[in-house]
Amino acid sequence: MRSRTVAGAEFEAGADFPHLRGQKVALAANHTALCRGRHLAEVLAESLGVQLVALLAPEHGFWGKEAAEFPSGVHPELRVPVHSLYGEALKPTPEMLGGAHLLVYDMQSIGVRYYTYETTMRYCLEAAAEAGLPFVVFDRPNPLGGEVVEGPVLEAGHESFVGALPVPVRHGMTIGELALLARDWLGLNTEVRVVRMQGWRRAMDYEATGLPWVPPSPAMLTLSTARVYPGTCLLEGTNLSEGRGTEAPFEVVGAPFISGAAVAARLQQAGLPGVKWEPVDFVPRRSKWAGEHCGGVRLVVEDPQAFRPVAAGIHLLRALRDLAGDSFQWEAEHFGHLIGNAWVRRWIEDGRTAYDIVTAWQAGLAEFLEQRQRYLCYS
Repeated sequence: MRSRTVAGAEFEAGADFPHLRGQKVALAANHTALCRGRHLAEVLAESLGVQLVALLAPEHGFWGKEAAEFPSGVHPELRVPVHSLYGEALKPTPEMLGGAHLLVYDMQSIGVRYYTYETTMRYCLEAAAEAGLPFVVFDRPNPLGGEVVEGPVLEAGHESFVGALPVPVRHGMTIGELALLARDWLGLNTEVRVVRMQGWRRAMDYEATGLPWVPPSPAMLTLSTARVYPGTCLLEGTNLSEGRGTEAPFEVVGAPFISGAAVAARLQQAGLPGVKWEPVDFVPRRSKWAGEHCGGVRLVVEDPQAFRPVAAGIHLLRALRDLAGDSFQWEAEHFGHLIGNAWVRRWIEDGRTAYDIVTAWQAGLAEFLEQRQRYLCYS
């Protein structure tokens, strides 16, 4: 049975890859680049008129199983070089492109600025421009939808590998739309071709696409994780566990010095829409507080359309900072890179409310919404 939404790669394959025919292709992809139930690289390698000359892999590797850095190598079946873009090299070098005529990008992101596949897209776009190559994006759905935007827009001076484009935390754009924005923002004189999906609408929940959920990274196992990630990933910039090393990363958070009951009670009282807060106890197997008993909360999203994860993350940080006292510590530089500015941490330390902070970023969101309109590919 055909999916209601047809991803860009699937649509392109249905016409026998008209954008790629007769070309040497470098493909930036990972395990999420599925096409006709197989990996796109395999389909391309068998397509007449398409010569696959290089594979470029993001964080977690070409097969999505690496925890961190990984070495370059050769695809065992296709005998095509696989170059790592996470570690020593973040941007493809001319040598990595292997004499390609164009650079193709196909990865499932989750619509969050600090998810590193979006930064890798930016660097691949820059590499294509520097080499004089067209940049082709096979588009895929934004799992968080395409209407709601949330969080502060990245400010100049806070760019990093977890924030490389001037967009809010939750930007409501597809990776193809982001590529069009990035080209103009970077002032690049290169062709960007977005092979659009068919049957995707901005208001769609991911379930409505009919596409299977392929975990895009080892800690993003479920769609429910993706829905809370824009808020709970901010705890990476603190000394609290964001749930790595548990069965529910990003859905449970806490630390040995946290009373889950107290935090849950305070957040339930805040009345945030679409989410329930449950007290939990957990022991991470790895990462922060590995092997130690932690108190904390679990986020249970009851209404994805109403839930605002970035606002929830700020309320969570405010509650944890108040209830943990001096035991709460910032990893200030990393938090600044995640949130994209210096003022949110300062306001939390100064005792400003979560409502103050969420209100303060609205003007930037309004300006962004106006700017992004020219890059939207879907109604």
